[in-house]
Amino acid sequence: MHSERFAGFRRAGAGRQRMKRMPFAWVLCAFAAVGLLCPAAPARENRVGGPSSYKKYAGTAVITRVAKTAAADARKAGAAEGYEVWYTFTPKAKVPDGLGKQYLQQHQEHQFVLGSSGWCPGPKFLKKYGIEKGKKFAATLLVIEHGTSTPVMLELDNVSNCDYFEAAPSA
Repeated sequence: MHSERFAGFRRAGAGRQRMKRMPFAWVLCAFAAVGLLCPAAPARENRVGGPSSYKKYAGTAVITRVAKTAAADARKAGAAEGYEVWYTFTPKAKVPDGLGKQYLQQHQEHQFVLGSSGWCPGPKFLKKYGIEKGKKFAATLLVIEHGTSTPVMLELDNVSNCDYFEAAPSA
């Protein structure tokens, strides 16, 4: 029993000896503890969404087709009937290489739909904005410069693609 007591002291003494030989480990632990307690500089985070900016290219859109189709009727929202509206776009100035130029080369015609819903406009919408085959409209090509939104969009300048008045229930 007496030898067991001394064995414990020897083990404790051996631990102290090890501590004297490992000051680096204690310093490292101290720095780690301080690092955890101090506020770190904010890390740059990857965000989804947020504001986007676009380069704008003015041009002219010419309505090439206005057709009542079964597909348009299926996506007419609350309108009496739906119409597919197709147009061409010609920019006033050269669109430089990149997304905008590629988009225009790949898409000779563009379909007008309401907002991001994909709904086709109804007859009252066509009348309100004067949309008919052969009519010209000022239009803008938007090519994303910064952000994570839709990379390329085309807008008819004086035709609101967010005007869902035909979808509203009539009183």
